[in-house]
Amino acid sequence: MNFRRLLPLFALVLALTGCAYTENPFTRHRLYRKVHITDMQGYLVADWVAEGPVWSFAPGYRFRAVERRSGGPIQVVSHYPNGRTVKVTGPNISVMPCEKPLWLRKIDGF
Repeated sequence: MNFRRLLPLFALVLALTGCAYTENPFTRHRLYRKVHITDMQGYLVADWVAEGPVWSFAPGYRFRAVERRSGGPIQVVSHYPNGRTVKVTGPNISVMPCEKPLWLRKIDGF
């Protein structure tokens, strides 16, 4: 079989693969991630909202945070409008997509 006949088929497969990835509801248009850290009993240590990607490094994660909510009986919410690079570790860390925080939307005028 001639390779030139298969070339359009390969191009179509590559194009569809790229479209399938961008149509994933968990990855498309998600610039913000929630990093949820709990202790061994499942109590909240901290909730972070990361702007951009979250990178894994040896003991935990590294990201640019825009918001932090601390755990405990008196919860404190901290906002970082310009972002703050942080490294977090903990026994139980989960990373999930989330929406842009409301206070950032208000700053942007939306």
